[in-house]
Amino acid sequence: MARRQALAAPAPPVPPASNPEGARRIWSRNATSLRASLVTHRYIYFAGTLAMRVAEQRFRTPFLVAFDAWLKTNPFTNPNAPKGPTYMPQYVQPELAQSNLFDARADNYYSLGEVAGSNADGYVRTTVYLASVLFLVGISGHFRVRGARRGLVTVGGVILAVSVVLLILAPRPPV
Repeated sequence: MARRQALAAPAPPVPPASNPEGARRIWSRNATSLRASLVTHRYIYFAGTLAMRVAEQRFRTPFLVAFDAWLKTNPFTNPNAPKGPTYMPQYVQPELAQSNLFDARADNYYSLGEVAGSNADGYVRTTVYLASVLFLVGISGHFRVRGARRGLVTVGGVILAVSVVLLILAPRPPV
């Protein structure tokens, strides 16, 4: 039973549609690593002739091409033979293209996220400026000295003008 489970090829991990694109990079790397390690362990584990024949029948086509080419190099007697089928030029990983696609999407979403984060920081900063205006104008009424009140209201007005300019220059939020 354990051998049968070791021989069975698991389905490639596919990220669910609800998964954010940022996490797809992890899924793609895991898919690539999983396939490479499973294939490597299969031909190392089944060194026996009968077991190797059983394993060969279960190899996927891209790996079987590389495995046959590797066997032609006489790897068990030739010290100059490649370490395994995965080192052969015939070995092609179909999941690698999907992995590269997920990486490109993740890079794109990452750069969009950086821009969005920068925009959000600008809005938060402007909100703090506007809160400062409210605070300064609010406490100005508590001062008995008329000059202090005028000074606080003036500083609040300048900060308000700067905040309005920042809001006008800020990129509009997505709808």
